Amino acid sequence: MTFEFKKGFSDVAYSPWYYHVQPMDTTAPEYTVTYSNDGNPTNQDVTVTITANEPLQEVEGWTLSDDGLSLTKTYSENKEETVVIADASGNTSEVPVNVTGIDKLGPTVTVKNETTEDGVLVTIETSEPIQTPDGWTKVSDTKYTKLYTENTSEDIIVYDLAGNATKAHVTVSSISKPGTGGSDQDKNQGTDTKKEDSKKTDGTNTGVFVGTGLFAGSATAAAAGLVY
Repeated sequence: MTFEFKKGFSDVAYSPWYYHVQPMDTTAPEYTVTYSNDGNPTNQDVTVTITANEPLQEVEGWTLSDDGLSLTKTYSENKEETVVIADASGNTSEVPVNVTGIDKLGPTVTVKNETTEDGVLVTIETSEPIQTPDGWTKVSDTKYTKLYTENTSEDIIVYDLAGNATKAHVTVSSISKPGTGGSDQDKNQGTDTKKEDSKKTDGTNTGVFVGTGLFAGSATAAAAGLVY
């Protein structure tokens, strides 16, 4: 005996032998997409999870859960793509995946000095938004200032929003107190540049160039990729 069932048939029963036919599944799976970083800046890999309302078939490059209701994949860089998922009956849905916020490089930092009546105003400008360094005043997301009233030579650590760090060198040498004198030559010495090894949180070694020595006016310390 042969039965033919077509789309749109409701439950039917046949006798004298009893056959019960379930309606055909023609509905595509519903889904939600979640990201381990919720789209926020991070210097770590991001895991994407697709959760469906019914068991799914396997998708190449993704890990299917034991109950078949979710697929996961880890991304090491930002990426936008479409993933096709299918239920047990072969109904498919196209899932847009958009991984954002991954940043594993530290910012580039520029340092400038400006002599004022109150001291030397040092300005740092960065290639991307950063966290406010201790003791510095925020002008914008990428610009910060600090007033020095004494000659200083120090390193500052600048963190971007993902937590990557860059070391920048600040030198103030043009401040002369009464009776101390100080020649123009002392106030306008150049800067040397040296490379310091550093290690990022992902385990890769990078180099950072920082300015050293005494100078007045302005100096630039450019560095990228140093993570502490």
